[in-house]
Amino acid sequence: MKQSPYAWSRAYARQAQADLDAREALLNSGIPPCQQLHFLQMACEKICKAHRCLGGAEPETLMHSHGYAAKVLPQIARELLRRASFAAQLPVAQSQIVRMVQQLAREVELLSPAVDDNGRRPDNCEYPWEDAGGILHVPAEHGFGSLDALHRHRAGATFLKVVATAAEELGQGAYAAS
Repeated sequence: MKQSPYAWSRAYARQAQADLDAREALLNSGIPPCQQLHFLQMACEKICKAHRCLGGAEPETLMHSHGYAAKVLPQIARELLRRASFAAQLPVAQSQIVRMVQQLAREVELLSPAVDDNGRRPDNCEYPWEDAGGILHVPAEHGFGSLDALHRHRAGATFLKVVATAAEELGQGAYAAS
């Protein structure tokens, strides 16, 4: 029997929550930041796929695709912000949140080797890459700018709150995409 988009949505979200739990376990562990960023990137991708399943996307078409975070996470943020109880928990003005989520989601999206901005951003958190100057980079030795310290800044904390809330609500079936 073929599973419903709702069942797929919950499954993607539950796996996203496991990815976020793994990320949390790696923070401050001495393991290179690329590892926790990899789990964050994968969690964001799955949350977006969970949201799209609820919106009517066919789960099979989402299986091997990447690059949803910059478009879908801001939609999820808008959905969550419609609730005063969620918005009241955030340390940043509501007017700035969707734009911040979009910017950080794009950076997280670019962590996937499959999303390289048409060759302009070969840096990723999973595989070594060679830059335009012929220098070979290893993710475990690379700095990922503001994403390295995502959990230590207000914008990052807000982004992570959106991601964590979406994973939890989607996984419990308590989220309704409009």
